[in-house]
Amino acid sequence: MQAAEQHHPVERRGGRKAGTRGVHQMRGIVNRIVKALIIGAGFYML
Repeated sequence: MQAAEQHHPVERRGGRKAGTRGVHQMRGIVNRIVKALIIGAGFYML
């Protein structure tokens, strides 16, 4: 019971950071795309 009770607040507090693996992978892909766009915009600015 304690493990289950402790697991729920962790998901609520750090749901974004400690999400499921699928969400983590999606975030990684999004971060890569955002970084690529920022780098591309930086080259255009130069």
